[in-house]
Amino acid sequence: MISVTRSHRYWPVLFNLMPTLTAANPQLELSQEFQQVTRAAMEKWRVPGIAVGVLRNGEISWQLGMGRLHRDDPNAVKTSSVFEAASLGNVFLAYLVWTLANHARLELDRPMAHYMPLPAGSNNMAKQITARHVLTHTSGLANTLDETTPLAPVRIPGTFWQYSGRAFLHLQRVVEHLTQTRLQTLMDEAVFTSLGMTHSHFCDKAAFDKVSATGHDARGEPMKKQQPHNADTVASLHTNIADMARFLLALVGSERRDTLDRTFLQIMLRPQVAIAAEHGLHWANGVGIERAFGSEYFFHVDANPYFSSLIMGSLTERSGIVV
Repeated sequence: MISVTRSHRYWPVLFNLMPTLTAANPQLELSQEFQQVTRAAMEKWRVPGIAVGVLRNGEISWQLGMGRLHRDDPNAVKTSSVFEAASLGNVFLAYLVWTLANHARLELDRPMAHYMPLPAGSNNMAKQITARHVLTHTSGLANTLDETTPLAPVRIPGTFWQYSGRAFLHLQRVVEHLTQTRLQTLMDEAVFTSLGMTHSHFCDKAAFDKVSATGHDARGEPMKKQQPHNADTVASLHTNIADMARFLLALVGSERRDTLDRTFLQIMLRPQVAIAAEHGLHWANGVGIERAFGSEYFFHVDANPYFSSLIMGSLTERSGIVV
């Protein structure tokens, strides 16, 4: 994860390095070129710290921390350092929804109003919203985090792509209702514990404070750490590169073990909506899809005010990168 606002400008560097990072030669990733390009980008965009993890052929190939946890703190970023990852939590919720769908506990194309009553005042179009609409960002809902308002799509669900945090928050409530379990507990039981993700959480845990990174603004000024008290899939995820590498491995699978059924995963990661088809960009059920470098990659990015994150992987190559 990269700790600075507007650090999404750094994505072209990472996307251009993707062929190198997943190449067959294990020495390429830690080459002088990679470190020089990374450090130059960190300096240019005032990024004090970064952590990177790479998977190749169904194995965690390497993980690396660079820089510092805070501009004025000599403590170096390590693979155990915790960063805010905010909307990468949507990928975790998608993972849970895939699991529920795989076990026939939730139908992706059935209106969510069937599973849980809509908030009072919601309009008729809200009754049409399905889990697939949410996962593909075609719910028609605005991008807000205010759960006190009714669900009121401004477009017919399924007809237009527009990112919506509000839609994912409602899907979170539906999943909690179906499982009768709150998000933090649900993630602990279904994801974090089973995958050995011991430094990941949606609510603040004071024990992680000493190893967590501080966000910085566009001028490189340190900002106050976020201390979430309520778990939400859109804004409160905290994790580290070691944990995210384990999660990515669960998605791409390994030769020894596949966490989810491969055929089912391929269906979930099938492009559903064209975002910029001329550039190979589509959206699947919970993640974006990019066709580049002669392959197809699923991805999700987060760019909250003072941190940015990227997860990117390939099912066919069983490879990927987390930043």
